[in-house]
Amino acid sequence: MPSDYNIVDGDLVINRVRQEDAGTYVCHAENQYGKTDTPVNLNVGALVPYFKQDPNSYMAYTPLNDVYLDFDILLSLKPESTEGMVLYNGQYKDGGGDFVCFGLNEGYPEFRFDVGSGPAIIRGNQTLGLNQWHTVQLSRNRKKGKAVFITFKCHSDYINIQT
Repeated sequence: MPSDYNIVDGDLVINRVRQEDAGTYVCHAENQYGKTDTPVNLNVGALVPYFKQDPNSYMAYTPLNDVYLDFDILLSLKPESTEGMVLYNGQYKDGGGDFVCFGLNEGYPEFRFDVGSGPAIIRGNQTLGLNQWHTVQLSRNRKKGKAVFITFKCHSDYINIQT
């Protein structure tokens, strides 16, 4: 068993599940009446990256060529701070030229993109709650943009949608 796995009260605990943790695990149970081994399959889907902001952290990809003019993006986030950039795509590798970005400004979600004569800014009318999951749908077709902000609160029937 890898050193970062733990058994706590009979449960296998994997603190930071990774793609390579996927596979078949065998649960062994034994008492005075007998013993049994039961295989359990662990599927690991898409993982959510976590950034500690220590002091800055990010993932960088090659810029998306020409798609910044016409796109639909769906992303989920669980903010721990009222400030921060979540997504940025610049026309050029240095970040210059036309751009699209999404982030939080004083807790309010903001979708910004360059329309040629300066940035367009679409700002939500409510702040996004900290430590709650939110889904954001961003779309752009040339100079027209749209942002939909959805908040999910666990253990209730409450869903808040802002367009």
